[in-house]
Amino acid sequence: MAQSTLTFTQVDVSTYKAWEEARWRDLIDTSEIAIDQGIDYFYLRLRTGIAYQKLKRDRKAMIHFAKALEFNSGDPLAKQYYISACVNSGDFHTAAWADTSSGKRPHRIIAIIPELGQSSNDAYESLKTVYEKPNNRNMLMEKELSGPFQYASFTLIHELSPQWQIDQNISWLQMEKFQQVQYDKTTLLNPGHITLENSFTTQQFSWYINPKYYPSPNREVAFYLHSFLVVSNPVDYSIKDVILPPMPPVGSPTPSPVDFILSIDTAKHTDFEFSTGISFKKNHLYFTRDWQTNIYKGSNSIHLQTGLTYTIYPFAKPRFSMASSVYGNLGRESGFVFKQNFRYKPFSFFEVELYGLMGNMTYFTDNNGATIYNLPDPMRLKAGMNIMLTPFKKLVFFGGYTFSQSNTQVIWNDFAGKRNNGDLILNQSVNSYFYNNKLIFGGILWAF
Repeated sequence: MAQSTLTFTQVDVSTYKAWEEARWRDLIDTSEIAIDQGIDYFYLRLRTGIAYQKLKRDRKAMIHFAKALEFNSGDPLAKQYYISACVNSGDFHTAAWADTSSGKRPHRIIAIIPELGQSSNDAYESLKTVYEKPNNRNMLMEKELSGPFQYASFTLIHELSPQWQIDQNISWLQMEKFQQVQYDKTTLLNPGHITLENSFTTQQFSWYINPKYYPSPNREVAFYLHSFLVVSNPVDYSIKDVILPPMPPVGSPTPSPVDFILSIDTAKHTDFEFSTGISFKKNHLYFTRDWQTNIYKGSNSIHLQTGLTYTIYPFAKPRFSMASSVYGNLGRESGFVFKQNFRYKPFSFFEVELYGLMGNMTYFTDNNGATIYNLPDPMRLKAGMNIMLTPFKKLVFFGGYTFSQSNTQVIWNDFAGKRNNGDLILNQSVNSYFYNNKLIFGGILWAF
């Protein structure tokens, strides 16, 4: 239809006929021209919303259904279509509260999400035996390895009001750990190669709470606190002294010790760590902008992290989206992390997500409300895939695979002398070894 001045009758007849004949694009073209010319009423918005939804452009359809409800808030058909468009667009909170005007309100708990995960480390056993000495001097080697882990978590989603929602998660994680100290004992009376080993576990108990405030339908302000209780039983040791060979020749270089004197103690460690932050999200028709900032308090350091995410919805369709994120970290191991995410929903019951991260993730918090595991080893690469299957309206099965590449460091201590107060001077050199961690996880989402 040419963009000439339209009358109410022309618009009503044309859009009704297009609706009857399922000519959705023609209906949208006429509707948009009419709205631009100031012709706007309930049935025009309703038909336009239906046309956009038929074309799988639910984010656009939401706008027209919401406008239709402004003209007639009690129309059950418009409300049904609006709720459907919200669900298809992933706006479950708005959908849950869309029908409250009729006296019906959502359950206090609208979903429960149990989840399990198991990881594997392809180099854990082989790294236990790595011993690549930098030179022929008697050096003390220190090694601490992080092995495979498993976790279980349970999430509740609470609806409090049209403006407030709270997500909560409790989780348990257990990781295998390995310590090793090696050096040569070259005394005449008791020579030999000394190896001290300790295999132990680290357990992490966490609680996550995430209140979300919706000041308007397209805005979200989220606060969160994630607290961790980390319990482990490593061996505490320190190098107290060295025994030197008797009377080295005058002018000779620093002698290599014939023995290291260690102080060894066993104790159960309990550390409290937490991460807290805030995010501001705004939904637009073709994209969503999400700015986040948080503080992470570890056992011996504090880190500040801030990030920005743009999620793009081409053609305003929730079927496919891509999100790009950049994060900056201040504190120990400062740096940047880049994340790319692709989400595809070819069918209403099936969705797949691919993602990858690069950067310095030693203390990075990729917070999404699920279990967070922070490996102590530097991580530079992470990628994965998530799959969601919805065989029934209120039951979702999900699972995924995550691959990450980290490196562990083996420290070599070389005696270089003593200070005036008797403290040892140790020159350290580091050997880095890369390993891959693979995580498989799955769970269900049961909605009420």
